[in-house]
Amino acid sequence: MKAYQDLKQSFQRLHYLSKTIALLDWDHETYLPRKGVGYRADQQAFLSGLAHERLTSSQVGELIAACEAQLHELSSEEQANVRCWRKDHDKATKLPTAFVEKMERRCSLAKASWAEARQAGQFERFQEDLSALIELSREKAQYY
Repeated sequence: MKAYQDLKQSFQRLHYLSKTIALLDWDHETYLPRKGVGYRADQQAFLSGLAHERLTSSQVGELIAACEAQLHELSSEEQANVRCWRKDHDKATKLPTAFVEKMERRCSLAKASWAEARQAGQFERFQEDLSALIELSREKAQYY
């Protein structure tokens, strides 16, 4: 079924983006110089936004619907994939891309802030970022 193959390819590309973001995150936590933190946060936010736009695109929604309409033609494994992809798509469409980017950027910056605060033994250096993350988590909950 062409719709399934196209959908599978879309999710494979999303997987590539996800793993690229994870690699940037690993580098951020292991080797990134302090002066590169803001730029890295921007990179991660951009890629997260790009992945979110692709996941929530109408094309992906239409491919999922096409697969659901002919679910009986798919193997049990393929049917399970379609169910998971539907769940991922539906959950993601509740969040605006701008929010996803904002959250990713703040999380990236907060990791660096936390590492510095922990090393110095000064929690107050992380307090502002923690408050921002809590507020963003509350905002995220409102979308659901």
